[in-house]
Amino acid sequence: MKKIPIPFLLIPFFSLAQGWDNVKIEANQVSSNVYFLKGRGGNIGVLAGSDGVLLIDDQFAALTDKITDAVRGITSAPITYIINTHYHGDHMGGNENFKKNDVEILAHKNVSARLALTFEDKIRKVTQEAKPESAWPTLDIPFSQMGLKLYGEDLEIIHLPNSHTDGDMIVHFKKSNVIHTGDTFVRYGFPFIDVAAGGSIDGIIKAQQKILELADENTKIIPGHGDIATIENVSELLTMLQETRKIIADHKSNGVALEDLIPMNPLKFYHNRWNGSFITTDLFVQLVYESL
Repeated sequence: MKKIPIPFLLIPFFSLAQGWDNVKIEANQVSSNVYFLKGRGGNIGVLAGSDGVLLIDDQFAALTDKITDAVRGITSAPITYIINTHYHGDHMGGNENFKKNDVEILAHKNVSARLALTFEDKIRKVTQEAKPESAWPTLDIPFSQMGLKLYGEDLEIIHLPNSHTDGDMIVHFKKSNVIHTGDTFVRYGFPFIDVAAGGSIDGIIKAQQKILELADENTKIIPGHGDIATIENVSELLTMLQETRKIIADHKSNGVALEDLIPMNPLKFYHNRWNGSFITTDLFVQLVYESL
């Protein structure tokens, strides 16, 4: 099969490790006790209780002190729990640092399984290196769904299989009517379907449907990347995913090879709205095609 060239800019932004001193961690209040932190990497959810703090993801190891300081600006309570939404380094890169402070880290069992492996991502032509056990979560969640009462909040933690990856979990703050989606929903354009790690177009479509099933018009949705969102934003992404899946699936079922499909520019009508420097239109076509 003909190789599809991928520009250097498409190497994931979570592989960049420079300029940490210039990163600012910005705290945004979502409800009375739920916040999210923006810095470099995935958005961090914060549940602030009187005697402890739950984080959803922890970005990069180099930012642990800045993240801790940002939490201190919200509450003096200690960080006690972290939920990793998936295995990517821009969402769980701080695990090792936080574990040194006896923070309990939860994730779906597939996250630890991924972190234990070295495997090839043939589409993006990169090797995902195994991480030492010290970076793994401390508690693997074997369930597809679990409830947790913590710091005055009713949490619903839900595994969305084979969406962005094979280990994605979203967190529903039921009392506060807030959902942290991890990278099952993002706002940087075409979403990243990590096919090498079990992601698929069908799974990410189902993820949007699940988010919409949980949400209402007043729900505040914290995406994996980008600004706070509403059900209208999720609905827009869902429609695009369904339409582009059909276009690419029709071509594939008609025997069109990937190397012939990309020059046909099958998603030209979606390019201006959804093309990004991370996931370009051509790369998205390839990810969808390979995941079908």
